[in-house]
Amino acid sequence: MRTLIAVFPLAAFAVGCGGSKNNNNTGADMASAVTDGGASTDMPFQLDQGTPADPGKGALVLPALQLVAVTSDDYVVGFTGTKGGLSVAPLAGGTPTVVDAASVSVAISGKAVFSWNASVVGTLTAWSAALGTPRVLSTTSTTGNAGTTTDGVYVAYPDNAANGLTDVVVAKLDGTGTKTTILTGAAGKNSACPVSISGAGTNFFITYCTSETSPDMGGTVVATLAYASATAPALATTISAGVTGFSTDEAGDKVWFVDANDTLFYDTVGGVPMQVDTGVSRVYLSTNGGKLTWTTKAGALKQASTSAIATVTTLSATGAVELDGISPDEKWGMVSDVAPDATTANSNCLLASLTAAGAPTSLVSDKSSAFYGPSFTDDSATALFYDADANSVATLHSRAIPTGTAKTIATGVWNHNTAAGTKLVYMDGYVAGSTATNGKANLSSYDLSTGTATLVVKGAQAGNSIALSKDKTKVVYDFQQGTAAQHGVYAATIQ
Repeated sequence: MRTLIAVFPLAAFAVGCGGSKNNNNTGADMASAVTDGGASTDMPFQLDQGTPADPGKGALVLPALQLVAVTSDDYVVGFTGTKGGLSVAPLAGGTPTVVDAASVSVAISGKAVFSWNASVVGTLTAWSAALGTPRVLSTTSTTGNAGTTTDGVYVAYPDNAANGLTDVVVAKLDGTGTKTTILTGAAGKNSACPVSISGAGTNFFITYCTSETSPDMGGTVVATLAYASATAPALATTISAGVTGFSTDEAGDKVWFVDANDTLFYDTVGGVPMQVDTGVSRVYLSTNGGKLTWTTKAGALKQASTSAIATVTTLSATGAVELDGISPDEKWGMVSDVAPDATTANSNCLLASLTAAGAPTSLVSDKSSAFYGPSFTDDSATALFYDADANSVATLHSRAIPTGTAKTIATGVWNHNTAAGTKLVYMDGYVAGSTATNGKANLSSYDLSTGTATLVVKGAQAGNSIALSKDKTKVVYDFQQGTAAQHGVYAATIQ
């Protein structure tokens, strides 16, 4: 079983029953750091005997040594130099742009790309398609995190780092206007509690600690959560000084957070936090901010309208220890009725209605479930789940909602992502590499409407997630075999 590689210290919501590699990127903020962007020295993936290395069905988008991500406006980001070097190229094809030839760390926020030339404090360079030309934001920025507003106009980032502390500032990404400090005195070198910045609507939300020694309770890092307006920036307003997890709606005007005692609070930006429940395990705020859904450690699945947060509906009193996935239409949830195994992190998997009270339906009951991708197809018609998890791979199944028969998609699956409609992509045949994110696997697409699998490529780099185009009709993959001319990032139409 593989564990989630955390992008930010406060995980608001994890996808899938059991342990999870990732919550696949769909345009949300994400970050990555490298110490060496050079080509892999791992043994080649074992192709069929006599079969030469072949980059598969995709077209070369970016000659690169490592795929980083795809921005929300379909630009491929990759490391292209032997010691980093960050470039972007349009997924549809076009001339690459070098963002930062000395890059060693990168963060993606919507349409914007941020690069640092040092591992702790260094020069921060920004790029977006609207900017066109890379722009230096700071020469004293704490590495690893920056965020933009939803429209991409404003950016918040660490600046003026000195003596282990950092400020956070807000400015327009294009450099016009003035730069405003919204936070001072945040711990800039606390690896357990790094400064984390995310934008929603026209607000920025920041979690941070104020010392290199993280405050904690029972081993759980407790951070301060604050917010600031991008359009009328001022010193950030503290929402809570003791937060272990939080999330906002898309508009950025509603927020929930959980404290170190597992107590759930709900707040509107600028309002007063209201206690909602205790003993909470997982929480989900609907996209439009209208509904809060959560599970408790005692096994209850609950829900409340944010317009009447004190009126709580219990959908199921038992059988839902963790809420692990939500369908795109927000009518179904994937839950577990037991806590994850202490050794494997696997658990059971059940399907729960979020529109009517009732006991969840068991999908996996032998505590062998893990989840390495989204729990539901994009059309919300099918649940996706794993069982028989062993040695970092598992069997991927589908089941039509609400009462369909479970069908096996593939065995030995490393991870998957959902494409448009009834389609998905998955990686199997995994061979481990020198690091947790440097193995290789076969990449295939699958159409649930026909039960047909189509091989895209053999021996692609097997990272923690499978990148897709914004419309989810193309899969983006990293191929580092064969000749040097074949190495790079490719995009293939999902069949």
